[in-house]
Amino acid sequence: MRKYSYVRLAILLSLLIIFLTQPPIGVTQDDGDQPLSRAIQKSLEQTGGGLGVAGQQSQVLSVAAARTVQIDDLGFVAYSVKILDTTNDTVYSHWYDEDLQPISEEEAFLTRATAYQAQYGRLSRELYDRMYSPGVSAQSTIPVAIWAEQPVVADLALPGPPRACLPLVLSGGEPGSAIDRIVRFLSQGGYSYDYISGEAPIVYASIPPSVISELQLQRYVAAIYEQEKGELTLESAARTSAAPWTWERGITGEGIKVAVLENDGVAFDNRYLDGSRYYIGWSKRVGSHATQVAGVIASRHSTQRGIAYDAEVLSANALSLWEPLSVGHREWRRCHQREFRHHLSGQEHHFDGQVLRLGCVEPQENGGGLSGKPEAGVLQ
Repeated sequence: MRKYSYVRLAILLSLLIIFLTQPPIGVTQDDGDQPLSRAIQKSLEQTGGGLGVAGQQSQVLSVAAARTVQIDDLGFVAYSVKILDTTNDTVYSHWYDEDLQPISEEEAFLTRATAYQAQYGRLSRELYDRMYSPGVSAQSTIPVAIWAEQPVVADLALPGPPRACLPLVLSGGEPGSAIDRIVRFLSQGGYSYDYISGEAPIVYASIPPSVISELQLQRYVAAIYEQEKGELTLESAARTSAAPWTWERGITGEGIKVAVLENDGVAFDNRYLDGSRYYIGWSKRVGSHATQVAGVIASRHSTQRGIAYDAEVLSANALSLWEPLSVGHREWRRCHQREFRHHLSGQEHHFDGQVLRLGCVEPQENGGGLSGKPEAGVLQ
């Protein structure tokens, strides 16, 4: 009997706890106890006070966006709130740390970056996990990309008009650029680089985990990540562009002609492409780039499907991209695309007070050049 008494007592205590923790009837739970809700309330109050509309917040202000930025592996938590002033569409941004103390967006970024470096150093998460995975030994080599440190050059003056350029790779007073010092570090350990980018400050190499660990400690190294291997992702690109939802509506490119404007030709012997017409049939110069572009547009492959897979492809293959030929193959494209044909071929158009009857110009072989005459000219 004593055993059952203990059981009944435990049940009664549980029911009492549940009862005491429930709000009274007609009263809802206070979401203000949640950190993000409190951050929103503080943002509304701060914005309203700054604008002098503290008593009219609900009529003037609204929450444009609010989110919790939580990165578990870094132990980082911050709150971002954006308040919209509906009277003039101005957005006010607010940031708070884990204790709901106001901080700037820059402070939030720097705190996150500091936490990341304390955890991973200058390595990417994926590379860090790879280095310390069970299948990687001390003798293993990992293909990596090493980014050289790039100082901020705010007052760099360049002659001539404004232009976009990479910042200079400086060495902080030591001889040689950051790229040079990375290469020297590798050679001193008996390793060589695979490639040095001419467009970005990156050195590619295959080195063991111990060398990676030591290299990432050097102050002339900004970051190291595992090299990526390119894959065929056309099917993924189709989903990203919402193509499947367009296909479901019956829009697949059927009845449409799309021209690929390149200085090489499309390989129409590819069984996944529908098309046969070249701008310059006597010099097709089939190339890989034009064919790849055509595949992105209209491939009929079962998995690597083009965005408009039922479209017909035209190969507007000019001999070069000099302006006359470039304009010529654009005009040829317009004449042969169905959506333009009924507007152009054999139709009269008013242009600058004159009537112009347009027709297609087919390029002809003429001593290595092109020649052609329109079907009709300007009519007075």
